[in-house]
Amino acid sequence: MYYTWAVHNPWKTVKRNYIYENKYGYKLRNDDVITPAGKQGKYMVLESPGYVSTVPISTSGRVIMVRQWRYPVEKEFLEIPAETMNSGEDPLKAAQRGLKEEIGGESSKWHNLGSHWLGNGAMKIQGHIFLALDVTIGKSNQEEIERIKTELFNFENIYEMVINNKIDDYRTKLGILLAKDFLEKNR
Repeated sequence: MYYTWAVHNPWKTVKRNYIYENKYGYKLRNDDVITPAGKQGKYMVLESPGYVSTVPISTSGRVIMVRQWRYPVEKEFLEIPAETMNSGEDPLKAAQRGLKEEIGGESSKWHNLGSHWLGNGAMKIQGHIFLALDVTIGKSNQEEIERIKTELFNFENIYEMVINNKIDDYRTKLGILLAKDFLEKNR
């Protein structure tokens, strides 16, 4: 059973202070606020137009994963393809664009697995997850900051990696779990 209740906004924004913006649409602000306790303060927020992640399953039924180095944590990750959205962009269009850019992938069978908010205590970034079936792989068009290697896996192997904490990327974990649920319900 789910319970819902309304909570009024106990915060007051006095002024939004944007202090940084990059070419990918990320913005950092340090707002002047009145806290729920009625005190003046600051609240730092990272904003983004959002992102999409896609669980791509090839025409042979294998999950197409990407392996790449992530600069902020100085580590290589095995992930599902992901893409930053452009401001106002339709999530499905962004997912299709991202799949094409990262793996040269195309599909005519897309399923929306849902959306979520990333780090909602400090960030205003909404993510969307899609499942793409019967994906064909072509030539990728990676950005200058990317060096992506494509790898194919049996779905159950990737699922076991997620369950056994062999995958560190949360988008991949969530995407694989949602895809498994969708596929089991829609056999």
